[in-house]
Amino acid sequence: MTDRRSIADYKKGFMAVTSETDPLFVEAAADSRKGVQQLIAQTHKRLAKLADAKTLLRSVFFMKTKLGIKGAQ
Repeated sequence: MTDRRSIADYKKGFMAVTSETDPLFVEAAADSRKGVQQLIAQTHKRLAKLADAKTLLRSVFFMKTKLGIKGAQ
């Protein structure tokens, strides 16, 4: 019996990953299975989109505070 995680286990684990420095990435990078490598690529894309959204949110917040615009009261 093998000691590796199943691809389904990786998929569940990657749902909670919020950083590329997560230990799961290091473990998964050593796994050469195509499904695991696809999950890594998908997670990289998801994290990039998340970073873009955070940047956009910060810039909107900055502009709102700079212009003195208040939200709904």
